[in-house]
Amino acid sequence: MQALWAQPGVAAKAMQFLVLHCQPIAGSAQARWSELDLESGIWNVPAERMKARRPHRVPLAPEVV
Repeated sequence: MQALWAQPGVAAKAMQFLVLHCQPIAGSAQARWSELDLESGIWNVPAERMKARRPHRVPLAPEVV
């Protein structure tokens, strides 16, 4: 993680997001800004993108917020 924090650019930030949230790459790549509630620190993944077809709430790591 230290090496990722030292790297500039979007790719390094995307990898940090993946590592911190343990979400599948496809799900993380499809994340939208509108799904991120930075005030409450929650990522609200809509049901249509979930295998079980139910909404999913992912707590955001403080480093992401």
